[in-house]
Amino acid sequence: MKKVMTTLLVSLFSAQLWAGASMGKVDSFAALEKTVTALKSPTSTLLVMDDDDTLTMMACPDGAAAADCQYLGGPAWFSWQQSLLGTDSPYRVAGSFNELLDIANVLFALNRMSYTDQNIYPVLSKLSGSGVRLLVETARGDANLNATEQQFALLGDSSGQGSGQGSGQGNLLQLLASNSLKIWSGRQPGLAAPGLPCHIPGTRDVTFQNGIYYLGGQNKGVMLACLLIQFEQGNLFEPSLPISHIVFIDDTLENVQDVYDYFRDSSRYQVTALHYTALEKHKAALTKGPKSQGLQDMANSRWQALQSAMKANLVSPIVR
Repeated sequence: MKKVMTTLLVSLFSAQLWAGASMGKVDSFAALEKTVTALKSPTSTLLVMDDDDTLTMMACPDGAAAADCQYLGGPAWFSWQQSLLGTDSPYRVAGSFNELLDIANVLFALNRMSYTDQNIYPVLSKLSGSGVRLLVETARGDANLNATEQQFALLGDSSGQGSGQGSGQGNLLQLLASNSLKIWSGRQPGLAAPGLPCHIPGTRDVTFQNGIYYLGGQNKGVMLACLLIQFEQGNLFEPSLPISHIVFIDDTLENVQDVYDYFRDSSRYQVTALHYTALEKHKAALTKGPKSQGLQDMANSRWQALQSAMKANLVSPIVR
């Protein structure tokens, strides 16, 4: 035990020599792999990934025109709808933010997702095989837990992308659960949940299960720090290999900035916060450019058709 504790303390002290944070951007998971590999410290590296529009996206066939992609239910659609709250727009689907969340939750539960990059599974499999640990930090809340796990279980290697062929051995959910942070004496990739993060006043409950951290829209830098505290405290007397390097990737620049801001003066971790730009043009097309009107019409027509079907066939649908 004394030898183990000494090794842990030496690792923690060594990390202080070069800890801190930097920001950058990548447009593919192949570029992300190069960033992680360049650290040359796989067993002490944690790769933290956003979900929506970073790992997965609403269905959009490879090489498809924007008009053939589904925007309904995705982050760009949610942001657009949020901007319409309080207006008289005929495209507005909800009368309040909470109602919009309810609609988004229903849409998550009804959709299979696609990878944003066909190399995601091979890259994550290779990195985790070298000792890198994986964590998904999503803005989704725990109301989306079952839907999210089902979506990940239906994604395997690129041959199963978006087709439901990823079930069974080798799916994304199993890859995450097997290679994430093991908290409380190394027994499980999750915590008893939901729970209040770090007992910070004003925060909402979070959930960590099967390598997926559900934040309900809270600050990703603060919430990541809370989880790392729990990881270190939970493994103090039966240590896992300590984390000294963190690579964070997210398609939302504000989240990247939040992580950088929190860890930039860290004396404990070396953090690389990356803005994932692969879908920038795709997301912007919904509200900017010559095709935006047609894409908004398509998203609205899909919602109207779904809403009509629910009203016609359900006695008391969860959204109206």
